[in-house]
Order: sequence, then C-alpha cells, then structure tokens
Amino acid sequence: MAELRLNVPSAVVEGINNNLKEVLGAEASDKPLSVNDIGREALAVYKWFVEQTKAGKAVVAVDPDLTHFVQISTPHLPAKISLNR
Repeated sequence: MAELRLNVPSAVVEGINNNLKEVLGAEASDKPLSVNDIGREALAVYKWFVEQTKAGKAVVAVDPDLTHFVQISTPHLPAKISLNR
C-alpha cells in the first residue's frame, strides 16, 4: 500500500472544519476531522473526479438557482469541455 505524507498547516485543517460546521449546521459532528480524514476524503473525491472526466463528463460547481457554472479543474487535469453552448 502506498503511503502519503503531507505537511498541512493547522489553520487549513481548522478552516475546513469550521466551513463544514457552517455547511452541515446541526448535522456536524462534534469531533473535527483529522488531517488523515481530510486526506482520505480528498483522495476519494479526486479519484471520482478523474473517473468522471475520463468518461467525458464535466465536473462543475453550480449555484442554487442553476445560473452560474464553474468547471472544476486542476493543473494536471485541466478543463476540456466547453460549458458555453
């Protein structure tokens, strides 16, 4: 099994946990996520993102009224699908 070691500033972890509390409200866990928890979830999302892109799909963030789309990309997986039709 591969092992990944990252140095993540505690402010980044605290920020993620604070944002999760805002998003989840009463459903938020009392126990904050650890760096390992965040890393596992981030890897799962990236794996899904690569699979969706491989399948020819655009992965996007959209506002609640579906009027503004932002295609998600990374330096190693740039946006390839035009959302302007």
